[in-house]
Amino acid sequence: FKVPKCHLLSSHDDFSVVEQLPADVAVVSQMRDPVDRFLSAYEFAIEVAARQLRRGKNYTKPRNRVVTDDVWPWSYLIPYFAEDIRPKVCSSSSSWRLQRNSRLPCMARLAVWS
Repeated sequence: FKVPKCHLLSSHDDFSVVEQLPADVAVVSQMRDPVDRFLSAYEFAIEVAARQLRRGKNYTKPRNRVVTDDVWPWSYLIPYFAEDIRPKVCSSSSSWRLQRNSRLPCMARLAVWS
């Protein structure tokens, strides 16, 4: 890809993006501790899965945008965690005060931890 008059390109991509850059560029990479990276990815997947469960039934993905749900590895991890979270949250509803709106998924009805 080509960016006119660009002297610095900062990105949060994996290293495969380097293949798309011209051969004469300098690349600087920042490496993370693998355990920290794993824990960060796990926490992110749980967070996004929880947000996904709060969406209304009529939710549609934005058009002409890439969303987290469509990007590997999140496209695999988020549905997995959402399915894992749903029954646990719904079965613990006695510990939660619920908003009475049965049209929303269980997670969206959760209001305040008692």
